[in-house]
Amino acid sequence: HAALKDEINTLLYSEFPAKKQPGADADNAEPLQLMLDKEKRLAEEAETNLNYVKASMHLNRRVIACPKDPNLWYDLGSVVVRSGDIAKAQECFREAVTVEPGHVPSLLAYGTLMTVR
Repeated sequence: HAALKDEINTLLYSEFPAKKQPGADADNAEPLQLMLDKEKRLAEEAETNLNYVKASMHLNRRVIACPKDPNLWYDLGSVVVRSGDIAKAQECFREAVTVEPGHVPSLLAYGTLMTVR
């Protein structure tokens, strides 16, 4: 399941790259990306161990660092929904759609959660 999720996210990131933050300079881009990658790896490890609280914590750090990236909101919502917190997952997917109204994965996930409510 985690491998499939990684493949899907890789494809989505390649097709829909994250927009650059206004005012972000090149010197800050590399450390920021390193932090984002590290937190994602730690979240995946925690989720593999079924520690959804820890996984959510790592993904939340990514969202705090780049709140205008819908992919980060989507990742957080995906883990939160697997933990069983549907209301929080809906909030994450709604925020992703607020940031980028055409973010298809978040639209689909949010719509799906609204139907099972």
